[in-house]
Amino acid sequence: MTPEMLMERARRLLTPATPKIITAPPRSKNGYVGLRQFFWAEPGQWRPITEKVTAGPVWAQVTAAPTKLIIHPGAGQGTLTCPGPGIPYDPAKSPDDQNIECTHVFTQSSAGLPESRYQVKVSMVWSASWTGSGGAGGPLAPITTSSTFPLRIGEAPALVGRNP
Repeated sequence: MTPEMLMERARRLLTPATPKIITAPPRSKNGYVGLRQFFWAEPGQWRPITEKVTAGPVWAQVTAAPTKLIIHPGAGQGTLTCPGPGIPYDPAKSPDDQNIECTHVFTQSSAGLPESRYQVKVSMVWSASWTGSGGAGGPLAPITTSSTFPLRIGEAPALVGRNP
């Protein structure tokens, strides 16, 4: 048994979670065309994971750590890449006073889409590496996990006033 063989086994046992994403406005309410939709990973999900396999004195350990979120809003909306887990929306602050690196502004309502909702796909990209007995180890190909959820985006009527 070699460290490389054990690394393959540890890699198969490593199971990064699918992304659990929170949004603001929450998914239970409509978002609106032209207003920011905030996205962030559930607390506790953004942490490294490790799997170690041994066979006598030979061992290998694989570690994966989340590095970015990729949000595909769907139906022709542009893809968003977040360099981290996103930052939770703070209702005590104005949306303009918050970190907006993981937000998306929808340009079209979801009316006319199946079930009148966008199917948002979120991918979490994990960097991976391994170490093993005898000094073995190195980088591994990134791991990507994904989840999809529906999101309704509406249009708010504008109020237009006229000065007399």
